[in-house]
Amino acid sequence: MKNLKAFALLLYALLAFSSCKKEDRSNERLLCKVNGKTWKPADSDPKYGRDVSAHLIDEGKIFYLDAYQEGTRQTVSLSLLLDREVSQGIYTLDGGKQTAEFLDAGKGLKFRTQTGYTGTLEILKLDKATNTAQGRFSFTAKEQSTAATAEITEGSFKLQYTNY
Repeated sequence: MKNLKAFALLLYALLAFSSCKKEDRSNERLLCKVNGKTWKPADSDPKYGRDVSAHLIDEGKIFYLDAYQEGTRQTVSLSLLLDREVSQGIYTLDGGKQTAEFLDAGKGLKFRTQTGYTGTLEILKLDKATNTAQGRFSFTAKEQSTAATAEITEGSFKLQYTNY
């Protein structure tokens, strides 16, 4: 009888813990492909902050998004610097005030959009009441010292941003 009670208690505990749901953070993600391979941000070191961050700055005229992958030390960054508020729409990432970068710190390479190497950032949703942004992006960037290129495709994000 004692074993039956212990078994029942163990079974109850297992069922209770297995039915608990993990916090769904799928709405705070960024995904893309770098040169055809799936790329996801990841950072387990709390001193460096989050693996993905987004900011709406200067009364909404600047949008900045940054994603970091700890293992490879790679970063994908997108930024818009406008004369008006950032809103839903498609923006050309040409290396001027609208730019994209792929940094491969492990190899000491910095790829940047520029003349002849451009892309797009499409903001599908920018909800200022909930501070959430959703969009898609892709770009081709050139590394200045080696003339190598990086192809960032099938990029998507849905995350919360911080206002500054």
